Amino acid sequence: MFQDIAFSKAQIETYKQYADYNDNPQELLEIANAKYNEYLVAWNDGNRTSLREKYYDLENKTGDKLQPVYDTDFYNVISEWPFSQYVSFPSAYYTQNYLGYKSEEIENTDLNQWYHYAGIVYPEVGDLRQLEIEIRGIEQTVEWSDDNINNETSGLAKQYADAKAASATAKEEWEDAKGTPDEWSKQNDYQIALSNENSAKNNLDDAQFWFEIYQNRLAEYQNAYDVLGDAGKLDEIKEAIDAYNTQFADVAEAYFAWQQVQADANKLFAEYLALYDIYNAADDIDSMIADREQSIKDLEKDNADISGITSQEELIEYLKSEIDAQEKVVEAAQKAADAAKKAYEDALAAL
Repeated sequence: MFQDIAFSKAQIETYKQYADYNDNPQELLEIANAKYNEYLVAWNDGNRTSLREKYYDLENKTGDKLQPVYDTDFYNVISEWPFSQYVSFPSAYYTQNYLGYKSEEIENTDLNQWYHYAGIVYPEVGDLRQLEIEIRGIEQTVEWSDDNINNETSGLAKQYADAKAASATAKEEWEDAKGTPDEWSKQNDYQIALSNENSAKNNLDDAQFWFEIYQNRLAEYQNAYDVLGDAGKLDEIKEAIDAYNTQFADVAEAYFAWQQVQADANKLFAEYLALYDIYNAADDIDSMIADREQSIKDLEKDNADISGITSQEELIEYLKSEIDAQEKVVEAAQKAADAAKKAYEDALAAL
């Protein structure tokens, strides 16, 4: 945040240090201007930019380590709806793409800041007995389908073979009857036999199509049961989850390194604004100190509120409100800085 606890503390220290300069406003303006120039040097330092870019680069690449999670056998099973119901994420705040997530934070006590990220929660396998029942039901369907096709006396394959033989016989009888009074009746018999053969072929093809689907479904359900019941497969996805979650320590380190140079620059800006406050209202230093002390208390309460956030939605809403508030702070601070600079220039012009 732009105006954090350190910012207010820096202002309080400056108020106290320069409280006696109200009798020498010109010197105070010169000190303020020097402080502002020092701030500009710090803010435009290339190191600050490079640290910011390093942080964003690491942050943008965190999604790359989701792929190893997606590549595990365990994830490939639970990413299918029929099997996702057998897995839960008890401590997750929300789920996305069949994974459970929980808001985590890494604290930097020196900066009094936190880095927040959504970590993946370990999955837990539930009761698989219902899956056993479903597998047995599919097995029975496969057995019935196999018998419907391959039964030696009444199966569709036997019916098709018999129909082919019947049409072949009908064709011979038709050919033998050509030129005789029976030719047209034998031709009609042959046409009926061909129709029966085509019908038997269609029935067999349709049954074989579904038989293959039932077999694939049985293999899919059996594989899901084997994977979900395999502790090694669960360990595999846990290792991938660990690799995903632990990367945020490096991201947080880069974030805090960037925030440290930001804080150093902001401290200079806080001191500059405080100097301008003294110049503008030297008789009101005690109330300004009290105001900043209250600001510190408010910020400490905000930090406590953050620690109580238990969902991604709450965190998003909180951060949105903070961004809105800080944008107003930045706008007001910039106006104050511009006014201070003009006052200093006016004072120089009057010499």
